[in-house]
Amino acid sequence: MPLLPTWPHHIAPISRLPHSRGPRVISLLGKGGSSKTTTAIQLAGTGAAIGRRVLILDTDPQRSASGWRALREDTRISVKTCRPQDVADLVSRASQAGIELVLVDNPPVRSAASDAIAAAADLSVVMVRPSMLDLVVGMDWITWLNAANHQFAVVIGAAPPMRAGTEAPFVREARMALRQEVHRLWRGQLTLRHAVIESVGVGATLMETEPDGAAAGEFCRLWIGLMAELERTR
Repeated sequence: MPLLPTWPHHIAPISRLPHSRGPRVISLLGKGGSSKTTTAIQLAGTGAAIGRRVLILDTDPQRSASGWRALREDTRISVKTCRPQDVADLVSRASQAGIELVLVDNPPVRSAASDAIAAAADLSVVMVRPSMLDLVVGMDWITWLNAANHQFAVVIGAAPPMRAGTEAPFVREARMALRQEVHRLWRGQLTLRHAVIESVGVGATLMETEPDGAAAGEFCRLWIGLMAELERTR
């Protein structure tokens, strides 16, 4: 469903915290290719489009978010290349710089710094493609987050398109596999679309290239869902 032409008025604001507690922090986790970086970029684009100051911390060794930033002239979205162990310190500095939302693009595997990053985050988001290998890795992240009592949500990304309003069989099977986490699983899906790939490939976001398109609508609905989760974690 495309967004209305007045879509910025329907996007939920970032849930604020007392200034002393700094920006809200969302940490994106998942297997390589699970759309972690793409989701971080598009969420940052949504925030920037409604006038919020957003920072992406690129801790993934592939440095895809940093490569995307190098293609841009627009400075509204900041990207900082860093080591996982530097995230907590950089979040503190982001507060001093007036950043309202930090998105952490994590490495595809856990490291010694993973627990500190999850502890610094208001919400971790496990990105899962609807495939067996992704589900295995996703469930490993979920088990770890549950054991450590960290707040998290699960999002199905890079999904086949819906047909006549019905999810593809792979997506339905993924939801069944994740049924024990149904209360944390986002009801929507992020569809693998050419518009998403093209926007990232030219150093842009969907908010800049196709703000009224179906792809932008999915990311904006995800934004609304995540902001609601952040509100509950205040």
